[in-house]
Amino acid sequence: MRARWLSWLLLTPALWAQAQTHLSLETELSSAWGMHGEDWSQGGLTLRPALEGRLGEHTDLVLSGRVRVTFDDALDGQVRDLAAYDKASRPAFERPVSLELRDAYLERSIGAGHLRIGKQQIVWGALDGLKLLDALNPQSFRSFILDDFDESRISQWGALLAWPIAGGELELAIIPDQSVHELPAAETTFALTAERFAFGLRDARLAPALAGLRRAGGRDRDLRSGGVTWGSRYSRFAGGWDLAISYQQGLDHQPIGQLQARGSGAAELVLAHRQRRVLGFAASKSFGALALRTELAWRPGRSFNRVAVDGDNPARLTRVRRDHWGL
Repeated sequence: MRARWLSWLLLTPALWAQAQTHLSLETELSSAWGMHGEDWSQGGLTLRPALEGRLGEHTDLVLSGRVRVTFDDALDGQVRDLAAYDKASRPAFERPVSLELRDAYLERSIGAGHLRIGKQQIVWGALDGLKLLDALNPQSFRSFILDDFDESRISQWGALLAWPIAGGELELAIIPDQSVHELPAAETTFALTAERFAFGLRDARLAPALAGLRRAGGRDRDLRSGGVTWGSRYSRFAGGWDLAISYQQGLDHQPIGQLQARGSGAAELVLAHRQRRVLGFAASKSFGALALRTELAWRPGRSFNRVAVDGDNPARLTRVRRDHWGL
């Protein structure tokens, strides 16, 4: 059961009114009943304060946050994977309260184009409910896929420049923020059980192995701490079709499991995030009351775990598939 409403719009002072500024607060009260466990599995209050204003003739300011107060929650267990967030984007979390800055950016007109810089969401996908090309920002899976993408998408610090060219629009995005997917813990309601999210482990070995999971050191950590995600997208309207082609390169938001040697011949399971590239094409067209949308994504060289560990042989844990198509 979920109820959402816009509780009020606060009237701004006269000084702010001249700057075309307004403040709003949206509230959401939610609860969920676990049909199999026959118990309350989730309940809480969410507040979303937002401020939008104009700074001068060509510059807009957008600020928004999210405050979650949890009453009863089996989604998070006792901890959240806040290590998945860049330090500059990490929510403040102290059960039962979570504080998060969602948007904090300036948007300015530059000639015929515009520049948006700050913490933001950059959405390039055309499909509703699927994320093939909507891959610049990572996602929180604490509620699996129940949350809207606007809520589950992790906003990041970066810049987006859009410029009209050749009858269409060219967009360039740069994201130095190193946040990756927030995956639910193994003991939670929406724990991901596919082998690539379990890093190749069998279910019987999943909980004890993931209990000590840590972020990878070495080369893959260097990529996460120093790499910059960037992308370009060109879109235009032609022959009744909205067409777009895009390219993205940067940190893979989904980790792979690796084994690192420790003393006395022991091995430790760690998470590693490699670089990934995404080449995409999107097309959409309306046929009266019917709308057709399609996306094609190619991710060459992508790696993820797909083979379970057999017996005590840990070498197979890091066997990965290299190429991945999405349609």
